[in-house]
Amino acid sequence: MVFIFTRILDERIGREMITRLIINSRAYKDSIGEYIHPGKLQDLVERSHYHPSSILGSIYNQIAAHTNARIAGDKSPNDLDYIKILVESESISGIKVLHLVRDVRDLMVSLNRTGWLQDADDYFPRLWSNNNLYLYYKYRHKSEEYFLVRYEDMVKKPKTTFADICKFLEVDFTADILSPEMRPPRFQDRTNLIKPIYTDRVGVYKSSLPASTLINYEQQAGEAMRVFGYTLETTDQPDKSWMDRLSSILR
Repeated sequence: MVFIFTRILDERIGREMITRLIINSRAYKDSIGEYIHPGKLQDLVERSHYHPSSILGSIYNQIAAHTNARIAGDKSPNDLDYIKILVESESISGIKVLHLVRDVRDLMVSLNRTGWLQDADDYFPRLWSNNNLYLYYKYRHKSEEYFLVRYEDMVKKPKTTFADICKFLEVDFTADILSPEMRPPRFQDRTNLIKPIYTDRVGVYKSSLPASTLINYEQQAGEAMRVFGYTLETTDQPDKSWMDRLSSILR
C-alpha cells in the first residue's frame, strides 16, 4: 500500500490499486477477509483520506467494530523490513507502535531451527540491528505513539509487562489476557501459542551456539544489543578472518 501511495499520484488509480492489492493478496482470506468482505473494503478505501495512515485506520477500526473489540492492529515482523518508508511516508503517523525486541542470539537460534530464511547468519543480525535502531531512534520520544518491550521482560514478568502494554494501548488489563484459553482458535495448531507463557527459550543461545557463530552475531548486531540492554559475551573480539585477509594484502 505504501509503495503505491508514494509512487501513484492519481488518487483514483491509487485507490483502485490498493483495493485490488489487498483483496487479491494470498493472506486476505485468512486475515482481513475474515472481517471485511471485498465490497466493504473497497468502500472503506474510497471513503478514507488518500493516505496509508487513514486507510489503515479505517480498516483496523472496522475489524475492531466487527469483533466488538476496543482496538485492532497488525502484528508482522515483516513490517520492520520496510520501516524506513513507513516512517518517511508518515504511514504510521497517529498509529500506536508496540515495538517488541528479542535477543538476536536467541532469535537466530529460532530462525535457523524453523528454516524460514536462507543464509540468515550472513546478514540477518545486521538487518535486525539496523531496522530496530532506526525505529527506536525515530520514535523513542513519542511516548503516546511508541512503546518498547523486550521479549525477555514480557515472559519473565508477564503481568507487569502486559499491564503496561494495556495502559499504553488505553485498554483495561485483566488476568484473562494471560490465559492460553483466551487465545483465538486459529492458534490451536501452533503448539507454542497455546502454552502458558514460559521462559525456556530465554538465553537458549548459550547452549546452542559455537563461539565462532556467537562472535559473528555480536559483531553484526552489537550496537543494537547494547542499546536494548543485552550483554555481549564476546565484546570486541576481532574478526580473525577479516584480519587474515588484511594481513595477506599488506604483505
